[in-house]
Parts: sequence; structure tokens; C-alpha cells
Amino acid sequence: MNKFLIVIYYGYSLNDFTFYKDVAINLGLTYNLSVDYISGPLGGQFLEVWIDWDNSGTFETSNSKGANEKVLTDNIDLSSAGSPSASITPPASAELNTLLRMRVVSEFGAEPNLCGAGTGQRADDYGVYVKPACTDFPNAGITNNSESTVVSCETPLISLTATGGDYYFWSNNLGNNASVVITEPGTYNVIVMSENGCSDTETITIGYEKTAVVCDVTSLNSNDYFYCGVTNVSFNTINNASSTYIPANAKNDFICENTTTLELGTAYDLDVTYQSRTDGSQYLEVWIDWDSSGTFDTSNANSVNEQVLSDNIDLSSVGTPSVSISPPSTAVLNTVLRMRVVSDYTQSPVKCGSGFVQRADDYGVIVSNVLNIGDLTESNSAFRIFPNPVKDQLTISLENNGRIDGYEVYDITGKKVMLTLKTDSNIIDTSGLPSGLYFLKVKTDTLNLMSKFIKD
Repeated sequence: MNKFLIVIYYGYSLNDFTFYKDVAINLGLTYNLSVDYISGPLGGQFLEVWIDWDNSGTFETSNSKGANEKVLTDNIDLSSAGSPSASITPPASAELNTLLRMRVVSEFGAEPNLCGAGTGQRADDYGVYVKPACTDFPNAGITNNSESTVVSCETPLISLTATGGDYYFWSNNLGNNASVVITEPGTYNVIVMSENGCSDTETITIGYEKTAVVCDVTSLNSNDYFYCGVTNVSFNTINNASSTYIPANAKNDFICENTTTLELGTAYDLDVTYQSRTDGSQYLEVWIDWDSSGTFDTSNANSVNEQVLSDNIDLSSVGTPSVSISPPSTAVLNTVLRMRVVSDYTQSPVKCGSGFVQRADDYGVIVSNVLNIGDLTESNSAFRIFPNPVKDQLTISLENNGRIDGYEVYDITGKKVMLTLKTDSNIIDTSGLPSGLYFLKVKTDTLNLMSKFIKD
């Protein structure tokens, strides 16, 4: 059953839709009826829905067959919106294969008069055909035309085709065609109906592997260039330029083509360029879902603030804020995490929800504590460590007594086993390391140097 929006127009009391807005239903099945209606600022609004099951030309609480023809009643206060619903099962005594009248009637300030005069009421009449109980149900099916049931960077679109009937009704606003294309994770249902009105339902679940499924954003203004917002994001290996266009879904998903890997213990500069309009200021926020929870929190499950940048500029301006970001030690490792860059006009952006002239740009961030051993090359003679093999203390010697800012030690698998971000010493305590081969990465004020050593 379709939804119909009820609005009262004074002086025009009946809309007769019976001959071109009708529906067929079957005995023995239950259907959902939902109605949207509103009230004005001067008083409440009352609603009733009736179906003339016995085709008598009247609407009765007990018709000639003893059936109650009132199927829904509701009321709301002034300046309100109502969306009542009811489950309707046709009575066994209903007139079959005949166009029956369903009346949706609403009145201002009082119960409606379904057959007679009202003060500010209107009736909308629709057609209902009741068919015999189903004995020959269709066999609903869903054919997956893709190789996967998971939306990912490798499979961004999943094609599905419903089978087994003459008419198809997909959930999630996908329409009434047999074939649909899925781009978002979720559970999708299709009602498959045959010519006799009998139906069957099939369900498929689509997964997601880009990142944790994160809340969506919307914008009151979209589908156009608004000449404000983010125009460039630079972060480690990401350097992405964009226009000020806001798409219909208010989001650019750059994760598949713009994902960068960060190492624990290393700081990275994030630079964002954004602009404002000539008639208003612009606000910017950047968030990273460090705990892969699917939300952006000022205090996540590990008490980490996931907002990494906040800024705003006056009208007719260009902003270029920058921040140094070090992945928190509690970040989920070796998983694509979502970084959201979101900006709005004249107000703080809504990172999850609806904004005014807002757009979110999503990027991928992988946090790793594993060094790619295959990429290691030892530094030249300007860098020396001794003794090697070592037992308890390893000494670092730099040419010209250069300054050591920090060091990292990795085992043979590439896992980081020691980290010092700042040190005034050139001696490393190796007494706690198990015997084996290790890689040492030393950071100076100008260079990153690499060597390997053996722990006895």
C-alpha cells in the first residue's frame, strides 16, 4: 500500500482517486497502511480511514457482514505531523474482484464526518480490489550478477536481479525494476508478485570491506557548485584536489583511490585548503575513526579524541590550516580507517547528520607498526652501531657527532619491538630483547638511517 500525504485545502472537500490509484490485495494476507498528515498552527487534526468491504456505498463500524470498516483512526496536536500505520487483513466476507472504495478523511479540530459536511475536512478516495486467497504463490529469488556480496574497492557495485514473478518491489527505495545496483551495505528485501496478486519475499545481505560502516551526512543544499568548502587535502601520500561541488548524497568517497599508511610513533602533517563564499563564513573539521567503531567521537572507546583538526574563516577567504598528527598507540592496526574532512557554510559542520551547505570527503588511513623488511636498505658509513652482535647495550655512532632524535627497533617479521621518540643518549638497552636478527631505524634532525644487528 502506498503512502499518501494529507493536506487540507479549504473549499475542496473530495479527491476521487479510485479509478487511477488502486491496489489489489488477497484474502488471508496482511498489508501495511501508512498515512502522513499535518496540522496547522490554529488547532489539532483528526484522521480516519475506512474501506467499504461489502460494497454497500456506506462506511460502517458493523457492515452487512458484521465487519468493522474503520481501519485506522488517529489525531495530532496543532503544528504537528502524524504518520500512523495499521496492519490490514481483508475480512473473509469482503466483496471479491470488485473495485471497493477506501476513504482517507481528515478534519480540523474534530473527528471527521466521513459522509457529510465538515468544517475544514477533506476526503481522499482510493480503490481496493480484494482477490481470493492465494493458493499459487510465486517463488521469489535474487540472482547476484556480481562475483561478491561485499562492497569493496575491488567491487564497488553489486548487480542483483529478482526472479520468480511478474512484478518486483525492492526495499531501500530501489524501485520496482527486476534488476538493481547496490553500492551500500545493508539488508535488501524484494517482494515478488505474480499476476494473481500473490507474493513472496526474498532477502540478501550486502557486506562492506572499505572501512567500518560510518554514519552518513546530508546537506539541505546539494547537487550544485556552491563556491565554498574544501578544495585540497594533503596527508602523507594523499594529495587530492576537489571542486566545491556538493553531490546529492553530500559526500565524496575517496577511500579506494586515496588511502595512506601511517606508522605508529611517527608524526605526519595534515594540510587542508578550503574557501568561503562572499556572503558568509566557512567552518571545517577533520576526524579519524581511530578505533574503527563506525563513529567519530571526542572520546572514543580508548578515550582518544578523534577530532584532529578544527578551523573557520571569514567570508571571502581561503583557509590553509595544518596540524601534525601522530597515530595513537591504541589505534586499530592494519585496517582501513575512515578520515572525514567535512565543511559547512556559516556553521560548524555535522560530521554525522544533516548540514546546511555541507560536504564530507572521506579518505582511508591505515595504521601500521610493521616495517616492510623488503624495502630496507642499510645506510652508508656515516652511521655505525657497535658491538654487533650485542648482548646488553648497543651504541650508535653518527658522523660528525650528529644529533639522534629517536629510534625504532623491528624484529625479523617487521614488527616494531622498541620505540623512543626523543633521546639524548646514543646507547640502546637491548637486554630485554630475545636473541635474533633486528633492524634499527635511527631518526636524526635531517635523516632517517637504517642498519641491522644481531642480539646474542
